[in-house]
Order: sequence, then structure tokens, then C-alpha cells
Amino acid sequence: MKNIVRVLFILVVILSLSACSEDALKIKYYPTIEEKNTGTLEIYCDEDLKSIAEQQIEIFVLNYPAANVKPIFASEKVIVEKLLNGTARTAILSRNLSKAETDKISQVNAIKCSQHVLAKSALALVSKKGEAKTLTDTELKGLFTNGKTPIIVEGKESNRLKIVTTELGVTNFGNQIFAMNNLDSVLTYLEQNKDAVGLIDYANISDENSPKAKEILSKISVFKVNTNCDSITEIVSANPNDIYTGCYPLVAPINYVLTDLQNKLSGGFLNFLIKPKASRIFLRGGFIPFLLPEREIIIDTSAVKGEKQSKFNK
Repeated sequence: MKNIVRVLFILVVILSLSACSEDALKIKYYPTIEEKNTGTLEIYCDEDLKSIAEQQIEIFVLNYPAANVKPIFASEKVIVEKLLNGTARTAILSRNLSKAETDKISQVNAIKCSQHVLAKSALALVSKKGEAKTLTDTELKGLFTNGKTPIIVEGKESNRLKIVTTELGVTNFGNQIFAMNNLDSVLTYLEQNKDAVGLIDYANISDENSPKAKEILSKISVFKVNTNCDSITEIVSANPNDIYTGCYPLVAPINYVLTDLQNKLSGGFLNFLIKPKASRIFLRGGFIPFLLPEREIIIDTSAVKGEKQSKFNK
């Protein structure tokens, strides 16, 4: 009897070990990035971000030919309404959604709504060459409410003043604010009216070495702001560092809203947009990416005998 029990015990152990060995031999398969980035994605994009969105989509599709990203450009108001009623599942906006909005979207879609800042855009406050000065926070806000200083905004159909509302808390604007069709019209007006102030996209002057930016900067001066940043008083302006740190006040986020986890391409496109390649596209477009790419520094040592050119990342 004991021998029978011993044999049965040995058989049970052998079968258990065999089962464990089979499980150990099973390799869990994880799809590659290329396999994830397939299919079709409809993404609603703020029409003010049309140019940079098209650039990013073009490069993404070149890298992942099996991906089909279909942008639908609309106003911020229309996109938010579609997010709230569940007809839009993925979107790129030029502002953050409020908690009430994300809660509502999460309820409608029965899944948590997440939002991710991809980059930052900014407005530059400018004047005729030599006329700009440093403003306090109070003076900056007063420009938009005092009804005295003419303020010229680039783009008649733009939503640029929403940054002033969101970041400075201005809701009642003075009647001295005008919109013009394009940047050239703004520059011409400033040239002829030394007391006027222009509100233009920082992207126009972000690359100071480009011929276009050099021409613009030869005609204007950029205002600075004396503000409180992290409990320290600093003088800031529209430049990459002050925009990135958030110390410059006239800044808006480029925000990726995700509510559809079943469509893997939605997350795949987001993953691409926070990587170095997309960050460089943002930089070239005049935006400051949330994650700055590494800078490649090349040291030419060819003049030194026996040495070759070296390269490293910083």
C-alpha cells in the first residue's frame, strides 16, 4: 500500500513539473511599435494648430506607413463640445480641460479622460523698434483694460486673446483692441504708430537666425515683464527658457486629450509626439516641447594630428 502511495506521489510531482516546464516555455508576445501603430485614427485638432499638426502627422505616417491619421480641424469650442458628448475620442487643443470637463468626458465614455501637454505656444508683446519697455504684472494686465493703448492682434479669426483671458484673468477688454489680417499688417501699423502694442505669435521670431525672424526683429522690440516666478522676482520675456519654465505669462499648452484606449493608434501617436523627433518638429515650428530633445555637439579635432572628429550628446 505504501509503495502504491509513493508511486502516485511521484507521478503527481512529475506531472506538476511537466506543467510548469510547459508554462515556462511559453513566451508572452508583445507587439512591436510598428504593429501598434497600425489602423486608422480620427483626431480633432484646434484649427489654430493646423500647420504644426499636419507636420507631425506627415512625419509620423512616414515612419509608420500602416498608420492612417485623419485630422479634423475645428474651433476649440466645437472640439470641446464633441468631447463632452462623446463623438470625439482623441483631440489636440490649445488649452487644458477643466476638472469639470474631464469628469464629464470620463462619465460619457465610461473611461477616464487623460490629457498630456505636448508643448507650449506663446504670444510676444511687441512695439515699434526702440519703444518697448519692462512692465509689471499690473501694467501688463492694464494694457488690455485701460482703453488707452492701441493693441493690434495678429489674425482677425484668431483666438489669441483667450491666452490673455486664461493667464491674466482679463474678461472685460478695452475698446482699443483691434485685429488685423496678418503679421505684415501688424508690423506696418506699429511702424506708423509708436504708442501702439502688437500681440503676435512667438513662433514668428523664435528662430532669431532665420532671415524672416531677423527682418521682423529689425522692425520691432519685445516687451519684458517684471513678474514673480517661484517666489522670486524675475524679468522675463518671450524666449525659450522663460516659456519652458512657465515664468513668462502669455503661454498656452498644446494639449493631447485621450479617451479611447481601444484604438491603440491613439496612444501610439501620443507616444510619438513626446519623443525627440517630434520635439524637434515642435521647436522648428516655434513651439517649446514639453520634453526638450538632447543637443548634439560636434567637436572638430581634425586639426590635431592623429585625432578624428568626435561627437557626443549633451
